[in-house]
Amino acid sequence: MALTRLNVNTALSATLPVSKGGTGVTTAADLANTGNLVKLASTEVTSGTAAIVFDSSVVTAYDNYYIILNGIKTASSAANGSIMISTDNGSTFIGRTKFTSDFKDLNSGTVAGTHTGTFSLNSVTNPVMFDNHATEPLSGHFYFYNCNPTTDSTFSVHCGYKSSYTNQNGVEYQQDGAVMYDVTAGQQINYFKVVNAAQNIDEGTATLFGFNT
Repeated sequence: MALTRLNVNTALSATLPVSKGGTGVTTAADLANTGNLVKLASTEVTSGTAAIVFDSSVVTAYDNYYIILNGIKTASSAANGSIMISTDNGSTFIGRTKFTSDFKDLNSGTVAGTHTGTFSLNSVTNPVMFDNHATEPLSGHFYFYNCNPTTDSTFSVHCGYKSSYTNQNGVEYQQDGAVMYDVTAGQQINYFKVVNAAQNIDEGTATLFGFNT
């Protein structure tokens, strides 16, 4: 599969096929300026889809991955969702070890308290990273780093995750989240699954980028 290497003169709208199935954050602009950001795949949902999947055919041993979601809507009522990660192409998923998030009400300018907790999806512990509404879309960026750990395989290595996104659920707000995962060194993340816990994804686009450090 041919890959698209981005620079400041390359539009982010070019698409490649994607498999689908049942600290401050570095921005895309920063990475494009260094010439390191490689567009791996993109998909557009136009009707009810159980999940958006980037599998091992496109998730190919990069140190870091960057997912941009734009205009994501659920099929009906509001429901929680996650971005799930795997080192065995989706057979099992890695549970988070630490999670934190804070909410910012963009109408009033207030900031809600930071919270931590345990979140589950299909019996797998995951962060609830969006709470979509039927008619109000989610957009944001989701950055996964240290996805291809190479240190002593005796120990687990923390893969990190940062996000920033805007969701309108009656009141427009922004959520910032951070997650740590334990990944066995020598294994590499090779699968991402964008999924809503109770509803199909009805429309929107998802784009995956990779880069090495």
